[in-house]
Amino acid sequence: MKRRCEGEGEAAQRKRRALASAGGGAAEQRSGVVTVVAAAAAAAAAAADKFKPTPLQPSRPRTPPPTLARVGTEPTTGESPASCVLDVTRRMLSQAGCVEMWEEECGVMVNLFYHALLRPSYIHRVLLRGFVADFVRKWCEEIEGEDLNALFEARHEHRKCASFITLVLLHANLLPDDSIPLEKLRTLPLDSKWDGGSTIPAWMLDLPCKDSLFPLNAFLLMSAEVQQCGWQGTRSGAGNTYLGVLGSFLQAVGLYRKEDFTGSLQVLEAIPRSLCGSELEGCVLWLTGLGLAKLGKPHTALLKLEAAVKACEACLPAVFNISCIFHQTDMVTAELECLALLAAGREEKSESAVPNLQAALLGLYQTRPADLQIRAQYLLAARCLQIKMHKEASNKFSYLLEKLEDSTMKSLTAKGSVWLQSEDQVPEVPCKESVIVQAAIAHLGEQNIQSALEILQQIDSEDLEHEKCNAYEIEGKEKLRIFTTAAGCLTKIDALVKLGKEMEALKVCVRLDQALSWVRYAKVLENRGWELVGVMLKALLYSWLAYLHGVKKSKQSQYHYQRRATQNCRMLLDAPSSPTCSRLTLTESLALDNVYSYLTSKLQDLRVK
Repeated sequence: MKRRCEGEGEAAQRKRRALASAGGGAAEQRSGVVTVVAAAAAAAAAAADKFKPTPLQPSRPRTPPPTLARVGTEPTTGESPASCVLDVTRRMLSQAGCVEMWEEECGVMVNLFYHALLRPSYIHRVLLRGFVADFVRKWCEEIEGEDLNALFEARHEHRKCASFITLVLLHANLLPDDSIPLEKLRTLPLDSKWDGGSTIPAWMLDLPCKDSLFPLNAFLLMSAEVQQCGWQGTRSGAGNTYLGVLGSFLQAVGLYRKEDFTGSLQVLEAIPRSLCGSELEGCVLWLTGLGLAKLGKPHTALLKLEAAVKACEACLPAVFNISCIFHQTDMVTAELECLALLAAGREEKSESAVPNLQAALLGLYQTRPADLQIRAQYLLAARCLQIKMHKEASNKFSYLLEKLEDSTMKSLTAKGSVWLQSEDQVPEVPCKESVIVQAAIAHLGEQNIQSALEILQQIDSEDLEHEKCNAYEIEGKEKLRIFTTAAGCLTKIDALVKLGKEMEALKVCVRLDQALSWVRYAKVLENRGWELVGVMLKALLYSWLAYLHGVKKSKQSQYHYQRRATQNCRMLLDAPSSPTCSRLTLTESLALDNVYSYLTSKLQDLRVK
């Protein structure tokens, strides 16, 4: 990322005015593209959308599935149709199995999966897994085994049931980790008639042939294949129908995930938009824009992504992809406006319209993170800090910290869309320690020293004591947490010195020196990653110790730490301007870049003194 100049010049003031007006009146420098996106998002938000995306929940741990005895005590509040489905399913599973009721009970379970698609926050994956486990045990009492594969072998082979086939395919889509192997799914007789009750449920009526489940089952199988292993080839779809274009969309998804962007675009261009409806049309336009961006056509990609947001409110996360293109083309004001638009987006509301099963399944491919606004707020704050807009960054980080204090936010994290690449998704907020340190740096940049110190009270070097042996070996957020915690202690020293509390700052230095005994120097320049960050931490720490001992008139200690600081700074002479740490998300990279930039500038200041 290009580093902006330190000063608050005319360009920075213009960015501030544009950022302040994002989501409201027209900015002085507002780009035409962002204006269209904002207007489209506002129009989509005002429309009565008939479909809401279905957030995927995090994968379950590998533990035995819960029984209804455990999940039955959970509160049953929410949409009345889903509540009724839960009550009916509980009563059904509490009764003894009867062969004559097999088909009807399979139909009840299909209904349960449908409502789990519609109300994922109400019938979440753990609850759904519990129902399936009890259903399996009810019909497998006489055999060994407690999974759906055992039930398939025990019941389906002896008593073929069309509703059971649909149930197995729905299970493969919503609970892919527990699914019957794809090889066995592909042997299922897809062309069958509904037998899960006297009539086909209303939410399954949108079928090309109402006396056959083949179009629906074929789509369910194709969807399961895409989710579990990507697209494996072409399959005969449902013709010139809604299910047919759904199948084409999944084919494009599979090709995109295999990085065949040209092939994916060819399939998408052949999809007749008149059959899509607003939800699927938004997805098609979104994926088209992503593919064009991957092929190095940012301007055409912007037009498609704008159209996706205009077509469907659920495609609002595509604004993030627009902001990424603006960032790549160095259009900073437009990028910040997009992030501000996402951060100001309203929460999703409950919808009364009931989509059919096929439209509901689209939710598996159009997932909107439940904490989308919080993620966007972090990106906006971190980018403001990165380009030295300290006032905006401090305000937005303060708001973000308040939100993160809300305990309910911990349960809002959702997996991204299964059809997006990792870089296409709005990334999660990094560890809280990194947010705290960046917030403090922003306040220091605004000369709000006391506020910075108050924010840093949550950071203490004692948290680093148990990391002496494995700080470099661990991965992900935990490694970032360790290094940013150490940087937070150095930031606290800075704040204490600015407040004239040198003795207290010296105590923090001594404790931090002991806590950073695990920092290693081997292969600093070759690695250019976390080892480089560790050396920077020690260089700044020794510089602070030398400075503080100089204030105390302790010449011997001052010279000792000056020498050690110089040794560390020599290692940094040929080092890159920022560390190149792999396996970091965009938000984690932003956090590390902001923290390292602060450490570098502070080290330069101390070297001048």
